Amino acid sequence: MPDSQTKYPTILASLAGGGVEWNLSAGQGALTDSDNVYASVLLNPYDGDANSSQMLLATGYGFTIPAGKVINGIAAGIERHDEQTIGNTSEPHVESIVVVLYLAGVPIDGGENKALIGANWPSSDVVATYGDAADKWNVVPTITQLNSSTFGLGLQVHADLVGVDEGDTVSGLVDQIPITIYYSDPGDTTTPGRLCRTRRGLRGHRYIR
Repeated sequence: MPDSQTKYPTILASLAGGGVEWNLSAGQGALTDSDNVYASVLLNPYDGDANSSQMLLATGYGFTIPAGKVINGIAAGIERHDEQTIGNTSEPHVESIVVVLYLAGVPIDGGENKALIGANWPSSDVVATYGDAADKWNVVPTITQLNSSTFGLGLQVHADLVGVDEGDTVSGLVDQIPITIYYSDPGDTTTPGRLCRTRRGLRGHRYIR
């Protein structure tokens, strides 16, 4: 029978190497619930050194997928919104530019970047879904890797110039990053349900593609 596990990150990090550092002062448990406790980043669209974030790395999911199972798909949800910090416009100006799976501190080799470039974040919390019950992100991770505390998701965002005045700043805020892994017994061809087709998201929020 197809089965699944949904877990939340217990380890958060802002990876150095260019971009603005994420504010993780809310603590390591900030992204485990839809509770308006956020990881956030303050961006300046007109400053080339401050218009993109560092990589926000969420790991420590604690999956316990049984040995011998077949991995069918991986879905990640990112509940997020943006806020105009300085300026008068109410248009959203933050977009995801990298959404990738990580293992042992680096992106999984060959993995697909699921970010929808050019799609600005909303001004109130909405969960965006990446992947689904039959999508393996162009990777074939082992069960041991998926169960590892170093498995997780990397997110990088960018501030869009469109409609923004010079001197304006904008914040990107992330409330939760659940990951669901779908698996089955060898030889089971039953198609599991697809997370992205549900109308209600994890912890009560709706999903979008």
